[in-house]
Amino acid sequence: MEEFDIIVFGGTGYTGVHVVREMFLTSKKEALSWALAGRSIEKMRSVLQTVAGETGVTDYSDVGVIVANIDDVESIEQMCVRAKLLINCVGPYYLWGRQVVEGCLAGNTHYLDISGEPFFMEQMEADYHDKAEELGLVIVSACGFDSVPADVGVRYVQTNFPGTLTSIELTLMRELERKGSQFIFRHSNVLSTGSQTNHQL
Repeated sequence: MEEFDIIVFGGTGYTGVHVVREMFLTSKKEALSWALAGRSIEKMRSVLQTVAGETGVTDYSDVGVIVANIDDVESIEQMCVRAKLLINCVGPYYLWGRQVVEGCLAGNTHYLDISGEPFFMEQMEADYHDKAEELGLVIVSACGFDSVPADVGVRYVQTNFPGTLTSIELTLMRELERKGSQFIFRHSNVLSTGSQTNHQL
Protein backbone atom coordinates (compact mmCIF):
# COMPACT_ATOMS: atom_id res chain seq x y z
CA MET A 1 0.00 0.00 0.00
CA GLU A 2 1.35 3.42 -0.96
CA GLU A 3 2.22 5.68 1.94
CA PHE A 4 2.23 8.92 -0.08
CA ASP A 5 0.35 10.34 -3.02
CA ILE A 6 3.54 11.94 -4.35
CA ILE A 7 7.26 11.72 -3.65
CA VAL A 8 9.57 14.44 -4.97
CA PHE A 9 13.01 12.93 -5.58
CA GLY A 10 15.84 15.46 -5.73
CA GLY A 11 13.94 18.35 -4.22
CA THR A 12 17.04 20.17 -2.96
CA GLY A 13 18.31 21.13 -6.42
CA TYR A 14 17.40 24.31 -8.30
CA THR A 15 14.30 22.98 -10.06
CA GLY A 16 13.44 20.60 -7.24
CA VAL A 17 13.00 23.52 -4.84
CA HIS A 18 10.42 24.99 -7.24
CA VAL A 19 8.59 21.66 -7.24
CA VAL A 20 8.64 21.60 -3.43
CA ARG A 21 7.17 25.12 -3.42
CA GLU A 22 4.32 23.97 -5.67
CA MET A 23 3.75 20.95 -3.46
CA PHE A 24 3.33 23.20 -0.42
CA LEU A 25 0.96 25.53 -2.30
CA THR A 26 -1.09 22.67 -3.71
CA SER A 27 -1.35 20.84 -0.39
CA LYS A 28 -2.75 24.02 1.20
CA LYS A 29 -5.72 23.79 -1.18
CA GLU A 30 -6.37 20.06 -1.29
CA ALA A 31 -5.67 16.95 0.75
CA LEU A 32 -2.37 15.58 -0.46
CA SER A 33 0.17 13.35 1.23
CA TRP A 34 3.70 13.83 -0.01
CA ALA A 35 7.35 13.37 0.82
CA LEU A 36 10.72 14.73 -0.15
CA ALA A 37 13.44 12.23 -1.05
CA GLY A 38 17.18 12.62 -1.53
CA ARG A 39 20.63 11.84 -0.18
CA SER A 40 20.91 14.36 2.66
CA ILE A 41 18.40 14.59 5.50
CA GLU A 42 19.93 17.93 6.57
CA LYS A 43 19.53 19.50 3.12
CA MET A 44 15.98 18.22 2.77
CA ARG A 45 14.95 19.54 6.17
CA SER A 46 16.55 22.89 5.35
CA VAL A 47 14.64 23.14 2.06
CA LEU A 48 11.36 22.20 3.75
CA GLN A 49 11.87 24.80 6.48
CA THR A 50 12.80 27.56 4.02
CA VAL A 51 10.05 26.88 1.48
CA ALA A 52 7.42 26.37 4.18
CA GLY A 53 8.28 29.83 5.50
CA GLU A 54 8.08 31.34 2.01
CA THR A 55 4.67 29.79 1.34
CA GLY A 56 3.14 30.52 4.74
CA VAL A 57 2.97 26.88 5.85
CA THR A 58 3.38 26.69 9.61
CA ASP A 59 3.01 22.95 10.13
CA TYR A 60 4.69 20.57 7.70
CA SER A 61 5.22 17.69 10.12
CA ASP A 62 3.16 15.44 7.84
CA VAL A 63 5.62 15.86 4.95
CA GLY A 64 7.79 12.76 4.76
CA VAL A 65 11.58 12.79 4.44
CA ILE A 66 13.08 9.76 2.70
CA VAL A 67 16.76 8.97 2.23
CA ALA A 68 17.44 7.56 -1.25
CA ASN A 69 20.65 7.55 -3.24
CA ILE A 70 20.80 7.14 -7.01
CA ASP A 71 23.83 4.85 -6.58
CA ASP A 72 21.90 2.51 -4.27
CA VAL A 73 19.32 0.56 -6.31
CA GLU A 74 17.70 -0.91 -3.21
CA SER A 75 17.09 2.55 -1.71
CA ILE A 76 15.55 3.70 -5.03
CA GLU A 77 13.19 0.73 -5.11
CA GLN A 78 12.24 1.22 -1.45
CA MET A 79 11.50 4.88 -2.18
CA CYS A 80 9.41 4.23 -5.28
CA VAL A 81 7.15 1.62 -3.72
CA ARG A 82 5.99 4.17 -1.11
CA ALA A 83 4.24 6.51 -3.59
CA LYS A 84 1.45 6.54 -6.13
CA LEU A 85 3.46 9.03 -8.21
CA LEU A 86 7.16 9.87 -8.16
CA ILE A 87 8.43 13.20 -9.53
CA ASN A 88 12.09 12.80 -10.47
CA CYS A 89 14.17 15.98 -10.37
CA VAL A 90 17.56 14.22 -10.44
CA GLY A 91 19.50 14.73 -13.67
CA PRO A 92 21.18 14.45 -16.01
CA TYR A 93 18.69 11.75 -16.82
CA TYR A 94 20.79 9.86 -19.35
CA LEU A 95 23.11 9.07 -16.43
CA TRP A 96 20.70 8.69 -13.52
CA GLY A 97 17.17 8.39 -14.85
CA ARG A 98 16.90 4.76 -15.90
CA GLN A 99 17.24 3.28 -12.42
CA VAL A 100 14.42 5.52 -11.14
CA VAL A 101 12.10 4.51 -14.00
CA GLU A 102 12.94 0.86 -13.29
CA GLY A 103 12.27 1.42 -9.57
CA CYS A 104 8.87 2.87 -10.38
CA LEU A 105 7.97 -0.07 -12.61
CA ALA A 106 9.06 -2.48 -9.88
CA GLY A 107 7.06 -0.55 -7.27
CA ASN A 108 3.93 -0.10 -9.42
CA THR A 109 4.38 3.68 -9.23
CA HIS A 110 3.62 6.34 -11.83
CA TYR A 111 6.68 8.32 -12.99
CA LEU A 112 7.10 11.95 -14.01
CA ASP A 113 10.27 13.97 -14.63
CA ILE A 114 11.51 17.33 -15.88
CA SER A 115 13.92 15.93 -18.47
CA GLY A 116 14.42 17.58 -21.82
CA GLU A 117 16.93 14.99 -23.02
CA PRO A 118 15.68 13.43 -26.28
CA PHE A 119 17.92 10.36 -26.11
CA PHE A 120 16.79 9.48 -22.58
CA MET A 121 13.12 10.00 -23.37
CA GLU A 122 13.27 7.89 -26.55
CA GLN A 123 15.16 5.12 -24.76
CA MET A 124 12.65 4.99 -21.91
CA GLU A 125 9.75 4.77 -24.36
CA ALA A 126 11.47 2.08 -26.41
CA ASP A 127 12.52 0.02 -23.39
CA TYR A 128 9.59 0.40 -21.01
CA HIS A 129 6.42 1.44 -22.86
CA ASP A 130 5.03 -2.09 -23.12
CA LYS A 131 5.78 -2.89 -19.48
CA ALA A 132 4.21 0.37 -18.26
CA GLU A 133 1.12 -0.23 -20.39
CA GLU A 134 0.81 -3.78 -19.07
CA LEU A 135 0.96 -2.46 -15.48
CA GLY A 136 -1.37 0.49 -16.14
CA LEU A 137 1.38 2.99 -15.29
CA VAL A 138 2.36 6.26 -16.93
CA ILE A 139 5.96 7.32 -17.58
CA VAL A 140 5.96 11.01 -18.48
CA SER A 141 9.06 13.08 -19.24
CA ALA A 142 9.60 16.70 -20.18
CA CYS A 143 7.34 18.40 -17.62
CA GLY A 144 9.49 21.50 -17.33
CA PHE A 145 11.15 24.46 -19.03
CA ASP A 146 12.36 22.54 -22.05
CA SER A 147 8.95 21.33 -23.12
CA VAL A 148 6.17 23.44 -21.69
CA PRO A 149 6.95 26.57 -23.79
CA ALA A 150 7.21 24.40 -26.89
CA ASP A 151 3.92 22.61 -26.20
CA VAL A 152 2.12 25.86 -25.46
CA GLY A 153 3.66 27.46 -28.55
CA VAL A 154 2.55 24.63 -30.81
CA ARG A 155 -0.96 24.76 -29.38
CA TYR A 156 -1.08 28.52 -29.96
CA VAL A 157 -0.01 28.11 -33.58
CA GLN A 158 -2.50 25.27 -34.13
CA THR A 159 -5.30 27.46 -32.81
CA ASN A 160 -4.37 30.65 -34.65
CA PHE A 161 -2.75 29.54 -37.92
CA PRO A 162 -5.22 30.29 -40.76
CA GLY A 163 -4.30 27.25 -42.87
CA THR A 164 -3.26 23.63 -42.65
CA LEU A 165 -0.38 23.20 -40.25
CA THR A 166 2.04 20.51 -41.45
CA SER A 167 5.17 21.16 -39.39
CA ILE A 168 6.72 23.49 -36.85
CA GLU A 169 10.40 24.17 -36.23
CA LEU A 170 11.37 25.29 -32.74
CA THR A 171 14.62 26.91 -31.67
CA LEU A 172 16.00 27.22 -28.16
CA MET A 173 18.42 30.10 -27.76
CA ARG A 174 21.01 30.24 -25.05
CA GLU A 175 22.63 33.30 -23.60
CA LEU A 176 26.32 33.62 -22.92
CA GLU A 177 27.25 36.00 -20.15
CA ARG A 178 30.82 36.86 -19.27
CA LYS A 179 31.79 37.57 -15.68
CA GLY A 180 35.48 38.31 -15.45
CA SER A 181 37.27 35.35 -16.95
CA GLN A 182 34.27 33.02 -16.57
CA PHE A 183 31.52 32.33 -19.08
CA ILE A 184 28.11 31.54 -17.63
CA PHE A 185 25.61 29.63 -19.77
CA ARG A 186 21.91 29.97 -19.12
CA HIS A 187 19.36 27.34 -20.18
CA SER A 188 22.14 25.22 -21.63
CA ASN A 189 21.73 21.82 -19.93
CA VAL A 190 19.48 20.40 -22.62
CA LEU A 191 21.69 21.59 -25.45
CA SER A 192 24.89 20.37 -23.86
CA THR A 193 23.33 17.03 -22.93
CA GLY A 194 21.89 16.72 -26.40
CA SER A 195 25.28 17.37 -27.98
CA GLN A 196 26.81 14.60 -25.91
CA THR A 197 24.29 12.07 -27.17
CA ASN A 198 23.60 13.31 -30.71
CA HIS A 199 25.63 10.49 -32.25
CA GLN A 200 23.31 8.00 -30.54
CA LEU A 201 20.04 9.48 -31.81
